[in-house]
Amino acid sequence: LDVEAPGVLAMVPNPNVWYGAYRGSFLYKTIEGDFVVTTRVKVSGRDGTGTPDRSGSVAGLLVRAPRDDGRTDGEKFVFHGLGRMEAPETCLFAVKTVPGARPWAERSPSGSSEAELQLARLGKGLYLLAKFDGDRWRVRWKLSDAALPRTLQVGLAACTDWPTVERLTPEAYESRVVA
Repeated sequence: LDVEAPGVLAMVPNPNVWYGAYRGSFLYKTIEGDFVVTTRVKVSGRDGTGTPDRSGSVAGLLVRAPRDDGRTDGEKFVFHGLGRMEAPETCLFAVKTVPGARPWAERSPSGSSEAELQLARLGKGLYLLAKFDGDRWRVRWKLSDAALPRTLQVGLAACTDWPTVERLTPEAYESRVVA
């Protein structure tokens, strides 16, 4: 975590992911009711240039409804991000654990590694929007009935290096720092 320039936050994570029962880095604020959160995301390799080297290297907005008992199984979250999944090209994606929602991914235009992302909750709806340079805002994914509680954690998440993380069980992963 570093402050690159005024108004810029750089997150350089150790191997971590938001997937299934795995939980990664997350800077959040607890919000009640409707909200709109917007950020500009630029993903790159660890040296700050090019596209990420490792699959699962992504950054973006995350909304989470943690369980009261601290367990992660059955927890609800939606992660709207930009980064590298399996292929070396960057893509826009959504990962979810909300019942009734399907994961989604699409290639970013011209392999762009920069975009503005927006996550909006309006009533029971959850909307994920994105805008690339020279483009307009577009709804990329939506849940009509997100079945999320009124109070949520909403913020920024950055993940990297799924191949390293997947070698560990979620329990082993949560009990130590992966370097």
